[in-house]
Amino acid sequence: MNEAFSGLLDTGHLFDPSPGPPSLYYGIIGFFFAVIFGASLSAYLRRNKLPPGAPAVLKLVTRALIVGMVLGAVGVILVVARFFAVPYLSMRILIYLWILITLGLLGYAVYYVRRVYPKQKTIRQQAYMRARYMPKPAPKPSGRKKKAKRRR
Repeated sequence: MNEAFSGLLDTGHLFDPSPGPPSLYYGIIGFFFAVIFGASLSAYLRRNKLPPGAPAVLKLVTRALIVGMVLGAVGVILVVARFFAVPYLSMRILIYLWILITLGLLGYAVYYVRRVYPKQKTIRQQAYMRARYMPKPAPKPSGRKKKAKRRR
């Protein structure tokens, strides 16, 4: 078992510009990135069907879907480059780094939705309620005062 993983972190193994035929794992990784891209694109095209009263949610969803499409597209490009043995684009390190970036952004998205977004939502709702129920200020008079006409 040690022999199978001994060359995994070898720099010659990771940075080889033409590493040879890919394994079945690259097909699975490519399928995973294709699903991310397809699901993000499909949801992006249907994003306007969200309730109209939630512009903050629509903005958050739109950003997340764009990031998902970029992650999926670049992942698919890297896997296809590996299958077609494109020099330097088929290096193992690129797909490994892209997987780590994808997992990191997914973790950040979970953190944002669970911790940051609820706080921002509460602040927005409180500001909306204050603005809705506070009395409106009296309109200011226009800057010019009309001069009274003199009679002679």
